[in-house]
Amino acid sequence: MSLYTNLAVHQLILLELFSEILGEDHRTLFNKEKIKLKEFFDEENSGNHLPKGNI
Repeated sequence: MSLYTNLAVHQLILLELFSEILGEDHRTLFNKEKIKLKEFFDEENSGNHLPKGNI
């Protein structure tokens, strides 16, 4: 797993914990972040992305 993948997974776990602590009203925030993470994983796994920065 790449560093970004690990960070994304940890972010997802933290969002789940905070949404449980804050209550169901904050599930919308969790769902928005979950969609962003899914898009990130789809792009990363597609192989169609270019590395950022100078090589």
